[in-house]
Amino acid sequence: MLTRVLRRWSPPVTFLCAGLVLLSSTGSRAAEKAENASVARKYRLIFNCDGHAVCKDAKGDVDQWVENLFGPLEDSHVDALFWCDGAGGNTANYESDVLELTGQRIGQPRPWIVKLLEEGHDPPRVVVEESRRRGLDVFYSFRINDIHDSFMPDELATFKVDHPEWQIGEQNYGGVTSFPTSLNFAVPEVRELKFRVIEELFEKYDFDGLEIDFLRGTPYFLPGTEAANAHLLTELLQRVRTHLNNRATERGRPIQLAVRVDESLKACRLDGFDVPAWIEQGLVDHLILGSGVMDIGVEEFKQLATPRGIFVYPCLYGWPSKYQPIPEELAAGLALNYWHQGADGIYLFNWFPHVHNNSEATGPYMAGLLKQLGDPQMLRSERRHWMFAADRGRPQRAYQYNWLNCVLPEMLPTDDALRVTLLVGEDWAKATDLVSAELRVAVDAVVPDDVIEVTLNGQPVTGIKATDDGFVAASLNLKLLKQGRNAVTLKLAERAAGSDSSRTVTALELHVRDASVRRESSMLLEQHKLEAGAANQGLTLSDEHYFSSTSSTLFRFDTNWKLLDQKVIRIEGVNHLGAIDYHDGFLWAGLLHGPVNGKHDKRLDRSVIAKIRASDLEVVQTWDITEDVTWIDPVCFDGTHLWVGDLSDLGIHRYRLSDGQLVRDGVLRYPKEMHFSQGIRVVGDKLYTMHTFGTRDGLFEFDIPEVLTDAVRQPVRVWDIQETRMHLEGFAFAPGRPGQIWHAQGGWVDRYQLHGLESSSRAE
Repeated sequence: MLTRVLRRWSPPVTFLCAGLVLLSSTGSRAAEKAENASVARKYRLIFNCDGHAVCKDAKGDVDQWVENLFGPLEDSHVDALFWCDGAGGNTANYESDVLELTGQRIGQPRPWIVKLLEEGHDPPRVVVEESRRRGLDVFYSFRINDIHDSFMPDELATFKVDHPEWQIGEQNYGGVTSFPTSLNFAVPEVRELKFRVIEELFEKYDFDGLEIDFLRGTPYFLPGTEAANAHLLTELLQRVRTHLNNRATERGRPIQLAVRVDESLKACRLDGFDVPAWIEQGLVDHLILGSGVMDIGVEEFKQLATPRGIFVYPCLYGWPSKYQPIPEELAAGLALNYWHQGADGIYLFNWFPHVHNNSEATGPYMAGLLKQLGDPQMLRSERRHWMFAADRGRPQRAYQYNWLNCVLPEMLPTDDALRVTLLVGEDWAKATDLVSAELRVAVDAVVPDDVIEVTLNGQPVTGIKATDDGFVAASLNLKLLKQGRNAVTLKLAERAAGSDSSRTVTALELHVRDASVRRESSMLLEQHKLEAGAANQGLTLSDEHYFSSTSSTLFRFDTNWKLLDQKVIRIEGVNHLGAIDYHDGFLWAGLLHGPVNGKHDKRLDRSVIAKIRASDLEVVQTWDITEDVTWIDPVCFDGTHLWVGDLSDLGIHRYRLSDGQLVRDGVLRYPKEMHFSQGIRVVGDKLYTMHTFGTRDGLFEFDIPEVLTDAVRQPVRVWDIQETRMHLEGFAFAPGRPGQIWHAQGGWVDRYQLHGLESSSRAE
């Protein structure tokens, strides 16, 4: 029987047995554990980069590649980068003497890799250096049995063509057929080749650790031979662990080892992964669980791993259970589940958060989630929509034994009920009255007259109705929910007349929403005194010039706030200029007739919109909207609509330009406690409005609905803005500084960073 392998890097005592390097036991297990306790680091988030998209999208530009890879990780919860070179582990996207360059066999090497190498930018070396610069631990992520070469010709290595006998081929694993290029790890030459790849990587490059990704991919052995051959993978891990320990001794600091395996111990056993032995022998420092599945058995792995000082990380996949790409609310819900289950951290796989030329089109929202997923308290306080869902899709070809507990899709029975488990990691029964929940069930071929019975934890769910998108849904009493596993039953109690087709349940979702406002943090970065001019009413910014307004005058500055020009704005019937906006070479302003000598005559109330040429501050067109708005102040033109704030009715009116006329098409109503708006900006489908003089002050964010009605809308988020010189006034997003604003404060202007908006740009 093999003696226990010391998993840490202290100099080992070795002996040889049957050609396999083993480590002798030195001292008691308790002393061993104490010695090793400080070696492995616990990470909030581990970011696995597949290495392909970020590099391909940069087209060989090394600076853009580095920005694509590292930019989204800065100021995030990511503590460790697990970097794959972008190949499948059978070819190399780096300088290797063991593996051929990707595409070399067919004479089509990847041009972006060739460009980097020809310029002297060996990718692993660059990644290690850039990780060190940022204080990130960096592991090489080795896809030890990847099968992308089954359908990507440039990744099919010469050794696979020359040695078909090394491959498993298409085999039946309980109804799931394997890919033809899976390697058979019962073949000694296969194990030797994979070890030589690892050996070379850690001879040439200074990675902090190695991840062996066993889920890229299964199977490893012929059907029915997994249990008998499991020891071969264990012995390979022992050999790797020994080599890493020896290299760590040579360089004087540890090399950590992580493995990614199935989401349950049962699935691991079926695949030939003897994880309990790996834990007992101390072969690994980090366990990564699952690939694409949502229901992960964190607890059973933790029970074995925690006493050994091994950390456990469930995999939060970029498109789990066919939710592609993962919705933000589902990512938040799954993360809460995993934290509730006792995860030491969370591992992200197939996430593409880079913004520039992102071929996956997932950059901005994924980058934002990297700043939330590593902190369960932040997930609770900074989000207002969470989604929890049951797994769906059943075992897939690349994962023969994943999804073992998956029920969906399944036909909706008419006799005995379909039973599905829904994991919910939060105790929503204690939530406030502002929190609501909806249970949604996707049913193929459902019609409105179907009667579907649903129970949750033994209690009937009432009010089930068909929706327009193929779901049936009902509001839930939060007290029916349990923190943990919830039992849901589904039954087709009555089929609609004239409809004989079967009904298939394809998804089960719980959506929880909080109607309260999320308070974000803001940071005052700069207070700039205007040497000339003033910003008593508002300000607006272009790439070339900055502008401000007082009640009578417009000012034009350079981008360092040096005054270039000023002009008094005179329009008949009005005498007070409000907050302003810039768009495509023009300023937009709202003007009213204010008090004269301290007296206000309501009969003179007027509201006028002015379009002003930014280059010379000349008024080029005006519109009188007094019929709609009696006390105008801020305006914003987003390129399609003009938005106008009105104190008299606590609304922000929206107009569209039609044949040169302004036509009102709705009003965004906000709570009366916010009083009136001092400044407005629109970015995409979000409206930002500054408020003061009420009981709810600050900069508020609203979702813009498809149709504006008279219903009062609640803000989504709010940022505190300081009254450093005067009450809150107009603002504008700073060009080239995502998430930053300039705020008008009379003879001063203040610059803020708004946290949570770092990936947003200003309204153009």
